[in-house]
Amino acid sequence: MKILATSTLERNVVCTTTAETVATVNDLVYDLAACSVMGFEVLATDGKYVLPVSHIKSASDHQILVENQDALQKHEDEPAMTAELMRGANLQDVEVKTTQNVLIGNLNDLEIDLESWSITGFQIDRGALSGTVLGQVLLPSEAAEYKSPTLIVVTPEVALSLESEAEQLLSETVRQATDTASGLLKKGQELIDGLGS
Repeated sequence: MKILATSTLERNVVCTTTAETVATVNDLVYDLAACSVMGFEVLATDGKYVLPVSHIKSASDHQILVENQDALQKHEDEPAMTAELMRGANLQDVEVKTTQNVLIGNLNDLEIDLESWSITGFQIDRGALSGTVLGQVLLPSEAAEYKSPTLIVVTPEVALSLESEAEQLLSETVRQATDTASGLLKKGQELIDGLGS
């Protein structure tokens, strides 16, 4: 099952032996270069913990299942994972560029596979072009030629496809604006003609 990473936030972590909620997901720990999810920062009643994906029995779009509360690791006992939480860029701080260093947009979310814990796609927020909102697009992880904690570079083929789509959207917006302006001018002329008669 594939879901967007942000949909895991505030998800319950449930113990399979007691059916009790033992924690709630607070943050995602991921390795963008390796395209994998490492684990989650979770909040329990007695503080912050880290839940490595290796300790997860299964996950669904409703909850994450663990065998027992021992699956949760103390925050301070997992320095490799918690260091990423402290110094890693927020998803929205990751730029997406072409191989020619042209900014396409910023990373908005990650598509993750709940069985393999791999990052299978990147949701890109493309912002606006000449006042036209381009919106978001989901690219497969294979579309990335290079990945780092702060930058994703997409293949030239993907960049051309996105640029073409942006031009088409802008052209359609200009056409709609022209049609609307023509319609308003016609109505205005009809009002003027109606007042003159």
